[in-house]
Amino acid sequence: MTWIGSLPAWALFTLFAFGALLFTIGVDSLLRRRLKPDVRARAGPTAATTLQALATIYAVLVAFVIVDEYTQLRSAQSEVSDKAAQLSIVVENSRNLPGRDGVAIRAAALRYAEEDLRDGLPYLERTSQPSPRADASLDQLYRVVATIEPHTPSAQAAYQQILAALSQVSLTRSQLTNAATATIPVALFVILALLAAATLAVAAAMDTRHRRSHLLILATLAIALSMTLALVAGLDYPFRGFIHIDTSPLSQFVTGRSSL
Repeated sequence: MTWIGSLPAWALFTLFAFGALLFTIGVDSLLRRRLKPDVRARAGPTAATTLQALATIYAVLVAFVIVDEYTQLRSAQSEVSDKAAQLSIVVENSRNLPGRDGVAIRAAALRYAEEDLRDGLPYLERTSQPSPRADASLDQLYRVVATIEPHTPSAQAAYQQILAALSQVSLTRSQLTNAATATIPVALFVILALLAAATLAVAAAMDTRHRRSHLLILATLAIALSMTLALVAGLDYPFRGFIHIDTSPLSQFVTGRSSL
């Protein structure tokens, strides 16, 4: 599902809508050839009840999936913002350290943020794995901090704040790595697709007694179901879908401190 979720919005929704319409037309044509009008008329009430049940099950399940995916997306966005905030804490507290130590920490923090923007987040997008280059830059920031021995009370307090902030930066790395993978299993998406197909098939079996109205109802239902499936596919990968995380918090951090 990775390549499907990575498609732009126009291509994703068009693909799903076209597939749903093609499937619906095929099922409707097959049923018109195989079922006699009187059979469809007698089966109409049962088909209507079945359609209502299937539509309810599908709606509940797809709502649960979309809410879960959007929560994952919001969580990943929060991790990016939190990383920028924690790096800002590192930089601001480094000003309470002796001159060379503070400069070294600010330079290492800025290098890490730049590397994460240039390679770390794009690498996550492509591979769903942490970037070795970004990890090396984070290790270098840790090494710079580890060489410092604060002596004054204010420097020691600032140093503790820096260590706590770096721990949070490492945590955001792990959280973003987890968010880069698929939110829902493929089997669940297949179940949603099968439920949508079953709903369309039952709708096609109904006897509306007016051909144009029947086709209009089927087309509307097919497009509606395909849009929800496309939304599920698009939200499944927070770094790749047409609705994806915004890296501007890190960009603003780099821009605001590029002169350091």
